[in-house]
Amino acid sequence: DLAHHEKIIKFTLLDHQFTIENGEMTPSNKLKRKVIAQNYEDIIQKMYQE
Repeated sequence: DLAHHEKIIKFTLLDHQFTIENGEMTPSNKLKRKVIAQNYEDIIQKMYQE
């Protein structure tokens, strides 16, 4: 069993992938979480408001 804060409640599908070219991944294929959070701030906020 997962704790409440570990459960996925909402998600959004994007029409593209995170890539090195768009600056959302590092050359070693790690996510740049701060960049992603900034780029998708509006989408993330909408998920929390619903």
